[in-house]
Amino acid sequence: MFGLHPYDLAVIVGYLLVTAAIGLSVARRVRDTNHYFMGNRSFGKLLMLGQSFGIGTHADQPVGTAGKAYQWGFSGLWFGWKFIFCTPLYWIIAPVFRRLRCVTSADYMEARFGRGVGLLYGIYALVFLMINMSAMQNGAGKVVSQATGGAIPHGVVVWSMTGIFIVYSLVGGRISAAVTDFFQSFLIIVLSFIIVPFGLAKLGGFQAMKASLTEAQLSLSVPGGLTLGLIAVLSLQSMFGIFAQPQQMAAVGTGKTEMNCRIGFTYGNMVKRICTIGWVLVGLIVIAMAGRQMIPPLQDHEAAFGVACQTLLGPGFLGLMVASVLATNMSTCSAMMVDLGALFVQNVYKPYFRPAAPDAHYLAMGRVSGVILTFGSMGLVYVLPNVLDAILQSDSLAAFMGVPFIAGLVWKRANRAGALAAFVVGTGMNVGLSLYRHGNVAEWRQDIFLWSLAASLVALVVGSLLTAPEPEEHWTHLQARLHLPASVEDAPPAQRAELARVAEARGEGLLLADLFQLRRTFSFQRYRNDLVGAGVAAGIVAALIAFAVALARA
Repeated sequence: MFGLHPYDLAVIVGYLLVTAAIGLSVARRVRDTNHYFMGNRSFGKLLMLGQSFGIGTHADQPVGTAGKAYQWGFSGLWFGWKFIFCTPLYWIIAPVFRRLRCVTSADYMEARFGRGVGLLYGIYALVFLMINMSAMQNGAGKVVSQATGGAIPHGVVVWSMTGIFIVYSLVGGRISAAVTDFFQSFLIIVLSFIIVPFGLAKLGGFQAMKASLTEAQLSLSVPGGLTLGLIAVLSLQSMFGIFAQPQQMAAVGTGKTEMNCRIGFTYGNMVKRICTIGWVLVGLIVIAMAGRQMIPPLQDHEAAFGVACQTLLGPGFLGLMVASVLATNMSTCSAMMVDLGALFVQNVYKPYFRPAAPDAHYLAMGRVSGVILTFGSMGLVYVLPNVLDAILQSDSLAAFMGVPFIAGLVWKRANRAGALAAFVVGTGMNVGLSLYRHGNVAEWRQDIFLWSLAASLVALVVGSLLTAPEPEEHWTHLQARLHLPASVEDAPPAQRAELARVAEARGEGLLLADLFQLRRTFSFQRYRNDLVGAGVAAGIVAALIAFAVALARA
């Protein structure tokens, strides 16, 4: 069937059955919208690790990173590592999402800037998630189609995966998504490295592979390709965008404790950084194979991962690779489907159409709207055919929304006019310059992004200073949340303030919550959890980069 060996089919079918069984078995725990959208904020460290890793890793990434490695050589690593310099900040950011205590990030934007900005964020978030879901499915379709020599068509892969993850997500929501993420994270790790030993064996070992590459292809910075300047721009984009990516509120804020959120967000993504090295090696192996005329040169560099699978993997292993690709996508898309439903219900349907319906009605609408929007996102597969550019453009949108998101946390004077101006000006300039210079908006350009981000920041400041400030209670309510640690939120209301002061004195203070007041509040002990954890994460990032340099020079 589909030109696959029976062993491959057995592995794929077995994976699908196990995933469905896991997702459906935990669905009985879903009783209301809190469980469906947020898992009742009860996830432990392992579940948070699997959720962050699974949601943050999907098939477009090995496709895009291996493709860039085929195109530019070892420096393609930076496309997969474009968030690596921000990873230590995840330790600091994670408890902020937990303390906001919102179902969606649009809830925060509405509470801080008013209903109109909340609606704007909701619309942006729906578009962002739909673009990303389509890019993921497109990337998975490319890999599986290439890996099976076209025996399984691209469209069959896309629509089959869509149907499968909809089934268990429709029933189990966030809980099913998180539990299947944990299971699927093991297969994602397999996907990242399974091809490498087969490729190196075919080429005669690691040194033999390197002998087939040029000096430029072994460099971590390629003039005219992926330069240090571009790496800096991608890091800047990620620093602003990570706050406003709509999946983060649920992916990061569903931990039972702040430490669970910190460990899950930081180290779930750190595992992904390790997997990126495997994706780059696949691209380098394909370069070497093409150079030795083992395979013809690729017309589409994003086909590198799929061609490597088809050429190098034997019966059973190819099925495991296909199952791993399915795992990367279904783990992320199932969570995004729940996020789509949550955003539509919380920030569009509930406030504007049915503000006083029973919770069971909102639960039903969350399920139905998530399914409809998921099917709608599949149409974008045919509008944005290049996987990497689609992701980079959606990251730009997130950065322009990240400007007011971050300002709302740290700058009291930021207001709705500035927030609206920041997003509209940044997005408008990005679209306008792309159309004027290149005639389309499907290709991402670093210079256009930089000009647009600068314009967004200026618009935020000017718009906020020239218009009336937000009501005082918007800021004080936010500050009250950010200064109430999760460790004391269940205490009697009369005791919370004192317990919160004690908690901050023992190291639970948040640098972000006090950013503009650090001269008055800073002490190492007050921010011990932030500083020690971020420092350890920064050391691990430095070790990973040193390992990559050593690998390139070995």
